[in-house]
Amino acid sequence: MTQCGISAIEALLQTAQLRWYGHVIRMDNTRIPKQVFYGQLHHGFRRPGGQYKRYKYCLKSTVTQCGITPSELETLAMDRTSWRSTCKSAVEEFEVRRIQELEAKRDLRKSCPLSTSNFECQICHRMCRSRIGLLAHNKSHS
Repeated sequence: MTQCGISAIEALLQTAQLRWYGHVIRMDNTRIPKQVFYGQLHHGFRRPGGQYKRYKYCLKSTVTQCGITPSELETLAMDRTSWRSTCKSAVEEFEVRRIQELEAKRDLRKSCPLSTSNFECQICHRMCRSRIGLLAHNKSHS
């Protein structure tokens, strides 16, 4: 995304999630979205094989990825202007960290030496880098 000068889709989604969460926090307690967001199931059953991830848990991972501590989340969101600036700076820092990690991963991948184990074709004595490559090459002799 650095070539285009635009944010990645993940950053845009995180921004939207954080802004919506700030809106829900500032809502009156009688509003249905806030009641649903903070509500818990009193009776029912759990699905066998694992539970679906709730939006609340996705938001919690977004908050931790952006470096906002969950304990001060509600106090930050009560002030609308500071919440907007906090969201923007947190997502920008996340985006910078993500790009640095991707570049480091690419540099590591590119710096690794190529495989020294070579496989030789018994017919034409061509060298292949992997056993699967040799098997694919041997099909050309059939």
